[in-house]
Amino acid sequence: MSYNGTVRCGYCYQTGHNSRTCPVKNDRLRKRYLASKENLALCEANGDTNGAAGYRTQMESYARQYTKRTRCNPDTGASIVLTKEQKAEAKARRLSDMTCSYCGDKGHTRRTCSILKEDRRVFIKAAQLVRVQRLEEMRTVGAGIGSMAIMTRYGYWGENQSWGARERPMMLTSFNWQVVAPNHGKSDSVYSFQDATTLNEGPNPRDHYATTIECTQSVNGMVHKNEITLAGKIEPPDGWLEADDLNFNQYYPSGKARDWDFRDAENVTKFNQESGRYGTNHFIEARRCLGL
Repeated sequence: MSYNGTVRCGYCYQTGHNSRTCPVKNDRLRKRYLASKENLALCEANGDTNGAAGYRTQMESYARQYTKRTRCNPDTGASIVLTKEQKAEAKARRLSDMTCSYCGDKGHTRRTCSILKEDRRVFIKAAQLVRVQRLEEMRTVGAGIGSMAIMTRYGYWGENQSWGARERPMMLTSFNWQVVAPNHGKSDSVYSFQDATTLNEGPNPRDHYATTIECTQSVNGMVHKNEITLAGKIEPPDGWLEADDLNFNQYYPSGKARDWDFRDAENVTKFNQESGRYGTNHFIEARRCLGL
């Protein structure tokens, strides 16, 4: 396409079409096919086997290109109408050469991959198991919205903006419910704290050192040391325990191959192995819950 938005063919250099649909190229392919077919007949009539082999290869090549580009019969130029069975066979031939970008097997694509569909079910079930466990841990810890803690915060302080550490009053302002997912690196970082002196600036204060995210283990340690006050009930949003908010494609986007956690979980459950050496792989438990 030229700078002014006009399509120009890279084969005949005319405007209004591209090389893929170029009528000049299609016409030349058909003429070359017919010429090769005529020369093949002459070679066969004269007993020239080598020449016949060369023209046969040419003829087949031109016929294949012409048919692919136009879906027409190179002998007559008429459109080729495929039956339902022929269309199914053609699709099967195309798929046989394709490799699924998810599972790596041939014969299908990611969109129709049965393993991917199964792993989606496993992922959601694993997320449900993880979230039930995390909610129980959070309720046991007891820190809720409004809990106060004195934390050592590093940043630039004073008029001279000198770097250093200070004890700051930090309030638990929200929970990061959305990060809780199976085998997600930050799935435990659910507690969001903000410097209480910056609350009038909203959830995004000018000083980025005024906020911090803490994990369950860290907050539990504060509770045992009486370094944080306990406050309120801990109630997740609607649909959170059912993992309604999770999008499988967000964690395993298009083009990403199947994660080894799914493969390990499949092997463990397939051969009824013990899962101890895989640590906290929730996918194994999820497969067993689903009867896979």
